[in-house]
Amino acid sequence: MPQQFQADTSMPINYRTGSGSNPGDNPINPIILDLDNMAEEERVRTELLKELEDQCKWLEEKFRVMESADYHCGIDAKDLSLVLDLVLPLKFKMPEFEKYNGTSCLEAHITMCYRRMAGYVHNDQLLIHCFQDSLVGSAAKWYNQLSWAQIHSWKDLVQAFMKQYGHVTDIAPDRITL
Repeated sequence: MPQQFQADTSMPINYRTGSGSNPGDNPINPIILDLDNMAEEERVRTELLKELEDQCKWLEEKFRVMESADYHCGIDAKDLSLVLDLVLPLKFKMPEFEKYNGTSCLEAHITMCYRRMAGYVHNDQLLIHCFQDSLVGSAAKWYNQLSWAQIHSWKDLVQAFMKQYGHVTDIAPDRITL
């Protein structure tokens, strides 16, 4: 250890060299660990890790359920569709339809829809799927309450539609009656 002299004294004072700036390096002033506090910190850390793991497992399970069932507000997406396993033709573009709201001539509406879909008249699934885009208001609500168990073909859909809105044609005046 190098000796250095303090001003106004003749006695040398020894200073430690090296890494003496850490309190634990000095044998005269050792660090006394509080093992109780360390044990408490470790217990808290373990509990937090356990809670975090539990939350991660819970989230993973929720994601797994959502991914496995095409989840939509607790309903399987297959239950929301009238057409199961619909495959849209390549480059298919949905035609623009005049909207039916439940008060105009339903026969004219069905004819218009069928003509707009002329290239796909042999594809019942596509006709059924696209028909919903021609409806608004109460007619759209009616379509949404239908089940795929009820509608198996375009003909089934047209018959159900005419049964629901046939009364409109019967009471709607035409040019002759006006």
